[in-house]
Amino acid sequence: MTMRPKCVFQSKGEAQFSVPLDVLKAANTYLNGHELIVEANVTESINQITLNGSATTMFHDHAEKLHFLESNPTTFKPGLQYTAYVRSL
Repeated sequence: MTMRPKCVFQSKGEAQFSVPLDVLKAANTYLNGHELIVEANVTESINQITLNGSATTMFHDHAEKLHFLESNPTTFKPGLQYTAYVRSL
């Protein structure tokens, strides 16, 4: 089932929100393996230009412990591609 609730925020560059788990489970009681897609459209008030973006997360019904390997790069630069190596324990 696809739910498309719409939320409108008045903000100055940043907005935070949360979705209660019971609201998600109302759409599907078994969330394991399902994705939650968040889409945003932001309109600048001065010039009325609208930009959009989206993010996706997946639900899992079990926890997994990960270990970052020693071979990972030692520097991180925002905006540049970064590859991390992990091992599932």
